[in-house]
Amino acid sequence: MKQTAEDEWITCTPTTGIEKTNYIVTGLRENAEYHFRIRAINTSGPGEHVDLPGSVKAVEKLEAPEIELDTALRKIVNVRACSTLRLFVNIKGKPEPEIKWTKEEGTISKRAQIEVTSSNTELLIENVNRNDTGKYVLTATNFSGSKSAFINVRVLDSPSAPTNLEVKDIKRDSVVLSWEPPLIDGGAKILHYIIEKREEARKDTSAGPIIALLSNTFSVKAGNDLKIDVPFKAVPVPTVVWKKDGNILKETSRVNVHTSDTSSQLILKDGTKMDVGHYEVTLTNSAGNTSAEIIVNVFERPGPPIVKAGEFLRLDAEISGRPNPTVFWLKNGRNIGSKGRIEITATRSHTSLLIRECVRKDSGQYTLTLQNTAGSTSKIITCKVLDRPGPPAGALGVSGLSAEKCTLSWGPPHEDGGAEIMHYIVEKCETSRVAWTLVYSDMMATTCKITKLLKGNEYLFRVRAVNKYGEGENLESEPVRATDPFTLPSPPMDVEVTSATSEAMTVCWKRPTSDGGSRICGYVVEKREKQGVRWVRVNKKPVYDLRVKATGLHEGCEYEFRVFAENAAGLSEPSLPCPLTLAEDPKFLPSPPAKPTIVDSTRSSITLSWNKPLFDGGATVTGYKVEFRKLTEEDWTVAIHNTDTTEFTVTGLTSGTEYVFVVRSINKIGISDPSPETDPYVATEREEVPTFDVSPEMRKMLLVKESSSFTLTVPFTAEFFPLQTLTLHLLSKTYLKEKDDVYSLLF
Repeated sequence: MKQTAEDEWITCTPTTGIEKTNYIVTGLRENAEYHFRIRAINTSGPGEHVDLPGSVKAVEKLEAPEIELDTALRKIVNVRACSTLRLFVNIKGKPEPEIKWTKEEGTISKRAQIEVTSSNTELLIENVNRNDTGKYVLTATNFSGSKSAFINVRVLDSPSAPTNLEVKDIKRDSVVLSWEPPLIDGGAKILHYIIEKREEARKDTSAGPIIALLSNTFSVKAGNDLKIDVPFKAVPVPTVVWKKDGNILKETSRVNVHTSDTSSQLILKDGTKMDVGHYEVTLTNSAGNTSAEIIVNVFERPGPPIVKAGEFLRLDAEISGRPNPTVFWLKNGRNIGSKGRIEITATRSHTSLLIRECVRKDSGQYTLTLQNTAGSTSKIITCKVLDRPGPPAGALGVSGLSAEKCTLSWGPPHEDGGAEIMHYIVEKCETSRVAWTLVYSDMMATTCKITKLLKGNEYLFRVRAVNKYGEGENLESEPVRATDPFTLPSPPMDVEVTSATSEAMTVCWKRPTSDGGSRICGYVVEKREKQGVRWVRVNKKPVYDLRVKATGLHEGCEYEFRVFAENAAGLSEPSLPCPLTLAEDPKFLPSPPAKPTIVDSTRSSITLSWNKPLFDGGATVTGYKVEFRKLTEEDWTVAIHNTDTTEFTVTGLTSGTEYVFVVRSINKIGISDPSPETDPYVATEREEVPTFDVSPEMRKMLLVKESSSFTLTVPFTAEFFPLQTLTLHLLSKTYLKEKDDVYSLLF
């Protein structure tokens, strides 16, 4: 790969390559543009590359928001008054979309609780009433767009008041009234209307209480809160009395009654079996009284025994065995006995463990073991004591400390007190003072950033968890001083020029041995000519890679480079300069000539000919080196070290012996690889078959007069002269004449 602004390609994969046809390239700079190309490799080496069309910008992939509604939410959601409405919706999108809940033709109730995570959102409304009926709109928005979905909710309740009541006509003994249906029908069809009248002269406007309770049975899981809302109408406002199982209901810290002009609400916190029973609410005013009966069921949660801190924990077990077994009680693997708050009893058929005034540390795993001569058996019981949480886990970590800020981190408490941790309280204190300062009162995460520290001051930090039973114990940090932890980095190392041309050079270096405690945020490169005094900056902005391309150089000049590292504290000392490098185009060895050809031979010599190489390496080819060897041998013999022609006769050969020849090109950089070998050739006299050169004119018919004479001249070629044999069929009166390899017939 390479950046769009760079010329040099960088290998992303391991040197051995990869076998798969996909690969993740890491270490890219955000918003930088890159080009990519790929090569295949086999036993012969890498092949040609294929370029990915265009450039790729390293940016986060964006996805438009998506909202996934369950099938149940696509229909009308029906919920009874006084119950809980829960709308849970899955969401997607990159970056994480912003979630907004709204309600058409109205506002969402202040009782609504909205939770949002990266993958879902939930709208929760407890104790719903008819005003919560309507169309709820969920909108998810990010940089890629916006998506909305709506959910229709219908609360089954008594209808609201009719609207636009007016008198249409008046007669001596009657009136005509008209009205419009109520805006909220309570989730059911309006069956009929009730009309009441009152004479103006009468001052008594009282009306007996009327209770509008849709359901008289309520259920709750043990440990959860139950709210029973009883709406009513009465003039004047009635007195309200709650009873349970025929007795007046006493209010406690767990049982509360809240009554207004239109409703009375019973709240049972942390429901237990003690709350099961028949409740009765009675309303009384000057106009009369009425009552309603309510049944409450509490379902025990399957699981370990649960008690509150300060209460007693009792574990009972029926036992048997012959002979009578010995009873052992253990907690977390260790024997316990009757001591202090703990009392253990055992009979032939029963054993019990009683712990008075339970505290959080009484939570754990209790084991009952029975043992006699016939064997042993054990039963494990896990108990939970509901209390304020313990201290957060682990040491309170302080990281990222500087003169102005730091980051705290901690773990959730090992002992949550049997309830969910709602949030954490974070405080700080200067060691020179006594008072603690509140930093966060409702921190939801287990890490937070502390700002506005005073440079040089020493601080203590502490964190405590909060659950529904109260604030837990503190976890305190060691004293820390607000100072910058970093210094200037050390200089970069091993600065070198890896490639050079007449106009540019690529400078590379290694990271500093020390970053001074702060991340290296860039490098600054400077250059200087050999005869110069002043260093000149190469890059206007700090570079983030370990290389830079210096351009605008003068051909024939020598340059040296040095590099600075930069972090939050500033620039480091300069590195040692790299060796002087000449600005010139690179030169290479020439390519070898093509395969030489044999043009002539004798018994002791062979003449070769070849073409100039296709590539001279950037420098003129100054000559050629000729080598030969016998076909049966492996060692090469130099025929000539340097000849400036493209033809050469190798002498001193043995007649009848086969030879092969190679030629190397020479320039000022050095000697090239050898050319391909010639075909084997025997050192012997070169023979050619004699040939006649008969011209087209001679092939035509020759016309002559009778008794006259003519001459036929025929040129020929032959390896040896004079001819060993020349056979001519001559007619009478024909003469043969020879001169300069040309025979003439005279007639």
